[in-house]
Amino acid sequence: MLLVLAILINVVNTKNASGTIADVFLGFLKQDNGAENPLTSSLNWIIIQSLPVFLFGSYFYKELFALEEFITIRFNNRILPVLSKFLLIITLMLVYYLVIIGLVLFVSFLFGIRFDVQPALLFTDLNMPLYEIGVRFFVGGLALIMLQLLLSIIIKPFYAITVVLIIIVTNCFITNFWIIGSVSNVAGFTDVNNWLLLSIQLGYIILAILIGGNIYRKTDLYKLN
Repeated sequence: MLLVLAILINVVNTKNASGTIADVFLGFLKQDNGAENPLTSSLNWIIIQSLPVFLFGSYFYKELFALEEFITIRFNNRILPVLSKFLLIITLMLVYYLVIIGLVLFVSFLFGIRFDVQPALLFTDLNMPLYEIGVRFFVGGLALIMLQLLLSIIIKPFYAITVVLIIIVTNCFITNFWIIGSVSNVAGFTDVNNWLLLSIQLGYIILAILIGGNIYRKTDLYKLN
């Protein structure tokens, strides 16, 4: 409901200001009201990036470590279960962002928002098509959730949630492309090579998968409890 409310508020504000659909999407990243406070100006972005933390972040731990030997017996190896869970999370994250995009488009059309891939209100100097903005949001969010999956098996799910939420908030205050998930902050990196941003975050994702799989492969599930 918070997500739907955020979309409605953003669409109404964009409609009143005669903006475009590009402005609606960028409105999730930064709002003009409360611009002096990074938390209030990035509230929609925080909501979007935080929801998967609670929806999917503990899945890896619960499915692979809480079920213990059943997983090993069912698959008869340690590679397939890890790959299947990571692939499922990637799919769920993709569906999650597609749902957000679909909701934004649907509500925008209902309110008669002008369909234009170029913003008219926010970050008008941002020379970036909407699909590239979407890719950044997806890759950044995926990097965050992959970090949480990894941390959940190292320091337990609750602490992993806390760490990732801190990183999300940190991204609102600090603009640094080495921070996990920072690629979602489109406006903060207008002058940086897009492939550099994406490659760093993709590197984090691959590392999380490799490290998580290696930890699971070496863990004696029969002695966990």
